[in-house]
Amino acid sequence: MIPVVCWEPTKKTYPVERDRVLLQSLLQKGAPVEFECQFGHCRKCIVHLKEGFVRHEDAQGITEEEKKQGFVLLCSAKPCSETLSLAPLKND
Repeated sequence: MIPVVCWEPTKKTYPVERDRVLLQSLLQKGAPVEFECQFGHCRKCIVHLKEGFVRHEDAQGITEEEKKQGFVLLCSAKPCSETLSLAPLKND
């Protein structure tokens, strides 16, 4: 089964690939995600994982504590569950 991301602000769903980081898959599908460096340093693509599981590849821009709190860097996370629900952080 192909993993699916529900993008919380719009409730739109996007199929994603297991072997690609979420940012690549979501951009390819036209999701309105914010990003800048694509390497985890800028933290522009940080989101809150409301449902599901991911594994972080080389996640230099996120702490273990943030991961425990449910934060995800789209540029370094790959899906590990069939359904993910993601919510962007509010930018002030």
